[in-house]
Amino acid sequence: MLSSTISKTSTAEIRVLPEWGVLMALSLLSVPPLVAGMSGQGVAHMISLAIGLTWLTLLPVTLFSQRLTTVALPVVGAVSFIVSLIFLSFNSGSFVVCTWTSLIMFMMTIPPGRRQGSR
Repeated sequence: MLSSTISKTSTAEIRVLPEWGVLMALSLLSVPPLVAGMSGQGVAHMISLAIGLTWLTLLPVTLFSQRLTTVALPVVGAVSFIVSLIFLSFNSGSFVVCTWTSLIMFMMTIPPGRRQGSR
C-alpha cells in the first residue's frame, strides 16, 4: 500500500524543505543576536535585535513555502551579513555576534546544488 502511493507521486509534487536539524540549528543561531540586541539601547543593539527577529520570524514560514526556503533565506542571510559589516562598529560585541551568525546562517541556507564542490 505504501509503495503504491509513493510510486504515484511525481517529482514535481515533492517539496524540498530544510531538514529538522538545519531548522533547529538556524533557530538556535538566532538567539545570540537577540541577546546582543536586548543587552543595550544603542543603534548596534537595535540592528542585532532586528537581525535576530528577522531570522526567528522567517524560520517557521519556511515550513510552508518552498520558494522562501530556496530563494529568500540565502538572500536574507547575505543581506544581514552585509548590514552587519557596514553598519556595526568594528570589533564590538554586536559586530562579532551578528557577523558570524549571519555568515553561518547564509552558508547553511544555500541550497546543496548551488554549493561549489557538491555532486
